[in-house]
This record gives sequence, structure tokens and C-alpha cells, in this order.
Amino acid sequence: MILQNHFYVMRHGESINNVLGIESCRLETQIRYALTDEGKEQVNQTAQAAPKFDAIYSSPFRRTIETAQIMAARHNLEPDIEFLLHEFKLPSELDEQPYEIAEAIIHAPDTDLNREPIGDSETFDAMHERLKNTLLALDTKHENQTILLVTHGSPVEAFIQIMKNQNTGFGPFEDLPKNAELIHLNSLNLIA
Repeated sequence: MILQNHFYVMRHGESINNVLGIESCRLETQIRYALTDEGKEQVNQTAQAAPKFDAIYSSPFRRTIETAQIMAARHNLEPDIEFLLHEFKLPSELDEQPYEIAEAIIHAPDTDLNREPIGDSETFDAMHERLKNTLLALDTKHENQTILLVTHGSPVEAFIQIMKNQNTGFGPFEDLPKNAELIHLNSLNLIA
């Protein structure tokens, strides 16, 4: 995909749910999971290595908003909340469950969450399409700017696949981007 703007994508810093090993994929429950002190430090370190941004967009989750605010403070910007950058929507019964329970269900042999939803979940295909359309809309909205998208691990995976013109679905959970990683989408280079 060719973009007229420079896009960077960043996974939020370490959050309380990461430390507890708890899924947090719903807007209704995510408010409890702020960044940890370590997460704030991770984001501050990334901010020091980051280029200058003209605009910053954040998922509506607390941990991404806090990450975006730290990044934005460096550039005297106010981050915009973009609902479509939200976390991958797992089935509601997996929200606030231990990672191991979610992983066992998502990676069960008879499950294909890439193409078939479980209950009220979305599929990887649906998330991929949602993020591709969001990226194209933001690219049209801006002209020759450098833009940061602050989101979550699974959406970062999807953005990377979008830039490679691929849709290979979910990888193993251990392949998720690290907290506070900053990736230049146009070149797929890891910055910090």
C-alpha cells in the first residue's frame, strides 16, 4: 500500500492488565487498566527516539490514551481519539479473563477466529478491514504529514500485514509487538 503521509504505529506502554495477565478488550471494562509506572517510562523512552509528529490518534482505551498523551506532550499536541483503532474485540466472556484461558479458546483446533467469530467477537478479517479503511481515511484527511497511531498489539499486527498487502491472520500471542514499540509503517522499520 502506498500512502501520501508518513504513518507510525505504536502499541501502548505496559498496563495493569498486562502485568496481571488479564484480557481487556471491551470499552466497558478497560477503564480499570491504566499504564503502570514501567509503562509510562517505556513510553517516555520511545518519545525521546520518535520523530516529530503532526497528528496523533489514539484508540479510546485508557492505556492507549495515556500513551498518546505522553507522546503528544513532547510535540505540544493534543491526541485525537479514533474509535476504530480499538483493541481486537474478543468474545465478551473472555474479557477480564486470564490470558491462558483466552489463548486456549482462541487457538483451539476447531476455532478459526481469523474468519469465524466466536459469540459476539469480531474476526481478524473484520479487524483487518476496519483498520485498512481507517488508515486510508486518515491518509486522505492529511497531506504530507507524519502521523502516529496509538493502538494495541493485535491491531499493530494487522497494520503490518496491511502494509505488506497480506492477511495471514493471527500469529501466536508471543509474536505480538512489545509494549511501547514504534514502527514506521511506510518502511516497516522498528524505531524504538
